[in-house]
Amino acid sequence: MHCLLLGDRYRRLFPDTYAPAAPTGPDLELMSRAAYRWSRGRAVVSGYSAAELWGRSCAPRGAPAELT
Repeated sequence: MHCLLLGDRYRRLFPDTYAPAAPTGPDLELMSRAAYRWSRGRAVVSGYSAAELWGRSCAPRGAPAELT
């Protein structure tokens, strides 16, 4: 399956975690969801990531996905 994800149509966000490539790059919501999926449910979305997913975006530009 990995060979299907190589190229310019998909972007690797985390190990074994890919998303469709976007011209502007991934936003905090996508990175937060990808990080949680990468954790396989063993983490909790926190900080700016949690605010983003609750629709209360307050993160500075370029803030990383946060998990606890």
